[in-house]
Amino acid sequence: MFKQFFYIIILVFITANIYAQNSEVLTNKSIIDLKTAGLGKTTIIGMITKSACKFDTEIKDIVSLKKEGIEDDIINAMIDKVSKKESTNVSISEGSSKIVEDLRKQGTGIYYLNNGVLQEVEPTVCSQSKVGSSLLTSMTYGLTKVKTKSSVSGSKSNLQLNERQPFFYFYFNSDQKSLNQQASQFVTNATNPNEFMLIKFDVKKSERNITVGSANLYEGASSGVDASNKRSFKFKKLASGIYEVYLENVLEPGEYCFMYAGSVTANTSPKVYDFGIQ
Repeated sequence: MFKQFFYIIILVFITANIYAQNSEVLTNKSIIDLKTAGLGKTTIIGMITKSACKFDTEIKDIVSLKKEGIEDDIINAMIDKVSKKESTNVSISEGSSKIVEDLRKQGTGIYYLNNGVLQEVEPTVCSQSKVGSSLLTSMTYGLTKVKTKSSVSGSKSNLQLNERQPFFYFYFNSDQKSLNQQASQFVTNATNPNEFMLIKFDVKKSERNITVGSANLYEGASSGVDASNKRSFKFKKLASGIYEVYLENVLEPGEYCFMYAGSVTANTSPKVYDFGIQ
């Protein structure tokens, strides 16, 4: 009994170590290592589906996988993943004119490319609140910070994505310099995605929070989202007012949003374009 328990602990440790090393990108070697560690095909296929992957699926590579005992179902999942990525790349490079045409029909806003189909990322209004104790601040002679947070109701967004490196499209109204009816007082001048931030929410039981400022007696007041909550992205211009936004790094599971940078210092509660990564 003890020996079986010991083997289970070792297997869990090896699996966790392999996954930690390959959590960003799965390769052919990753799949072989996972199989050697004793993971079943259902688990491995699930990881292929939800992870960023860089597989080699030429004939010689498939033969090598078979020699290592990799089941056909896993190999097929690897091939499907490669095919889907290549199809997406084609739709982005060669089909950009169609995307532009579709965006102009749908109107301004932020969209997610889901299997070649544009799906709008609906905006959500945040509420702002002060977080901190005035009693504790006075007891510490003003050293304790009072934080300002923007909050969205609910622990999860309605839009949940299965891929870790999704493509987004921003469509601005080039005449009005606006995006999807954002409040005019803080987004009137927004004309490109560089004026937005991609932020990871701090998730609580019934809400998602972004710290947008803090203040105490000695340091004074400051505004801005903490760097640890920001995620980088890049973009390219496809047409007037239309931009493709893409991620160089995979997003870990969690809740995210695009937020106009100017809204951090605005008095009006901002709109955010929220989504989750499963």
